[in-house]
Amino acid sequence: MRHIEIKRVELYSRIWEKALSAVAQEYDIPSRFLKEACVRHNIPTPDSAYWSKLKFGKPVEKKPLPHPHKNPVITVTCADKPPKEQVVSGNQDIHPGRGTLKKANAGAFKIDFDSANGTWRRNIDEVVRIFPVAQTLRSKREIIRDTREFHRISELPYNERLKMPGRMMPKEHLDIDVSKDTFSRALCIFDSIISIFEAFGCKVDASSKETVISINGVKVPIAISEKRKRVKPSDSPYSVYEYSFTGMLKITVTRNFSFRTFIVEDTEFSRLEEKMDKVVLKIFDAMQEIKDWQAECDQRAKDLKRQEELKRQELLQAQELKKRKEDELGRLLNIIRTLRRYILAEKIRHYATEVAGSDACGESGDKADVFVSELEYLARMIDPLASSELLDSEDIDALADSLFSITSCLPDK
Repeated sequence: MRHIEIKRVELYSRIWEKALSAVAQEYDIPSRFLKEACVRHNIPTPDSAYWSKLKFGKPVEKKPLPHPHKNPVITVTCADKPPKEQVVSGNQDIHPGRGTLKKANAGAFKIDFDSANGTWRRNIDEVVRIFPVAQTLRSKREIIRDTREFHRISELPYNERLKMPGRMMPKEHLDIDVSKDTFSRALCIFDSIISIFEAFGCKVDASSKETVISINGVKVPIAISEKRKRVKPSDSPYSVYEYSFTGMLKITVTRNFSFRTFIVEDTEFSRLEEKMDKVVLKIFDAMQEIKDWQAECDQRAKDLKRQEELKRQELLQAQELKKRKEDELGRLLNIIRTLRRYILAEKIRHYATEVAGSDACGESGDKADVFVSELEYLARMIDPLASSELLDSEDIDALADSLFSITSCLPDK
């Protein structure tokens, strides 16, 4: 571990004379440690706009130091850097004595994305140091080779590409949109990103459309592109502008559920290679947001399913209650129809008895006897306690309905 000591007022003066990255380079420490010290001790720092205005001679405003009478000695602590001759790319051991790369390849840094963030975010700095961005690309990954071949073919003139067989164009390649001058550097950065996230147990998948980093079903698209600037050709009399590459790279991390992006890019005072820890954090932040969004969608789907199930249960209960009501009403109506038939049959029997015992029956003779017999037959047919071989209940009910108005004028018992 290295310890750098500097007074608060002196640090304030130096970071307003030079860029923070330049001061950090003088002390041979990462700029983020110096930035953290400034935040911790309430030291204002200039932003990139300050240096741009200063470069073009525009007026700038220097933020005053709060409480300048407080001038404690600030101690900045950071880990020792590995020797430069040991810093290589990809799958080679940069600390053969300590075996940190073997530790990473053995899965010591694999994360449980469902656990609290603090349990695995502490390893980011260490893993980034294990897999730094190489100056010369020596990776043997197939996706790196395919991307290099895809870029080579894409640079060919259109007529030459037409003559080439379609199978020669790789179908899978990394999402890189840069000029020829910065292509190797972009590949080195992507190779370092792949190594870092493989150490964390993530998977990097590339297709012809996008490159995604995934873990436990959470996918984050990532791309490297080169910033462009608008240039007006000097030989053109028209107001036509062209876009030329600037040599400054940027990494775009997309949250695919909202299409919002995180961007980490080169500046005049810092390069992407110095910000790999920030890139990793941005990707993990995007993963966390996508994971939370997916969990929210899953919970919303469960709630919707639960509501639909409740509605279905309520509908089934309402249908069951309606059926019970209909069955009960049908039973009661059946009882009423049976009672009405019984009353009609008794009225007809009573009337037949009166006809048989009347004086008119004795005078009429056989006709009266036939009439009484037909009345008794009608009573038997309507009587619910009797049964008919030819007529069913509906026929007898219809017959009872037609007789009801007639028998209403008959005398009761």
